[in-house]
Amino acid sequence: MNFGSFLENRNIKSNYQESLIINMPTLGTKLLKLRREANLSQAEIADFLGVSQNAYNRWESDKCKPLAENF
Repeated sequence: MNFGSFLENRNIKSNYQESLIINMPTLGTKLLKLRREANLSQAEIADFLGVSQNAYNRWESDKCKPLAENF
């Protein structure tokens, strides 16, 4: 029996999957964490990436996602 079958047999698969989605960090959360660990400002990161601070702020707050070419 695999893990998926185990969960289905106990009728808890959907709850388990929902908890994974709810607890999964977003890109913005990851960007914020990394920026704080590096002790950098949004302006410094934005300047390095060649984007506006407003654009970077929108990524970090999960209002939009960056294009791959910005990285």
